[in-house]
Amino acid sequence: MQLVSSYEEALACAREFQRVPNLPDTVAFRQLGKFFHWFYFEEIHGFAPSKFIGYVGTTAEDYDSSGTGTDTNAALRKLFVRVPRPSQQFDSLAERLSLWLDESGASLSKKTTDLTGGIYVRSIAEPETLDSRPVRAGVEHFEGHPVEVRQTAYERNPKARADCLRLKGYSCQACEMNFEERYGEVGREFIHVHHVESLAAIGGRHKVDPQKDLLPLCPNCHAMIHRLPHPQTVDALVELLRRPRDDASET
Repeated sequence: MQLVSSYEEALACAREFQRVPNLPDTVAFRQLGKFFHWFYFEEIHGFAPSKFIGYVGTTAEDYDSSGTGTDTNAALRKLFVRVPRPSQQFDSLAERLSLWLDESGASLSKKTTDLTGGIYVRSIAEPETLDSRPVRAGVEHFEGHPVEVRQTAYERNPKARADCLRLKGYSCQACEMNFEERYGEVGREFIHVHHVESLAAIGGRHKVDPQKDLLPLCPNCHAMIHRLPHPQTVDALVELLRRPRDDASET
């Protein structure tokens, strides 16, 4: 079998994978809940696993799950990057993937979210650096040295997030910003979901009520609510938004 060497080859396999939920007699369908390296394709707003899209010309009928996935992952990581977790992008994609799998009677593998596996998006090459002279002659700036970071992450339930958005929609509960209305298709279904009481403050596994415990907030309001003095509430944030700014009151 020939490993894919271009994004277009992987995309062709991903298009084929979209047939799998309608083919319950195939190996790929029976393994929907076992895949844990998932690749997202913006062109089809869909996902496909590495072992399926890693070989050129894979079809739903001939996929037999052979191999360990090591070789396909190595080939695909030349074309894709893993979405960092925790992050809003990961939560949003995991929610979409989980809902899509639910429709086929499968569940998202825990390995996808525990960093054994992951969700990947197309790697976009950095644009050419613009010529920007330093403010002071002789000043040099350096970045990119690898730094090890240790951090505690708190599990988030994509189904709770999805239920919150089904109940409350995709408009910010503080400033009423709606990304699809503002930006069109690129903003569709984009919003942060805020925990009324932070997971770090709770510090352990607990039951989440999407109606009472979660709120859609735009990234700006989400950042600002965490900068408020206590109580960090949406009401306090709305009051701050309505307060005249000093410069506006002088005009």
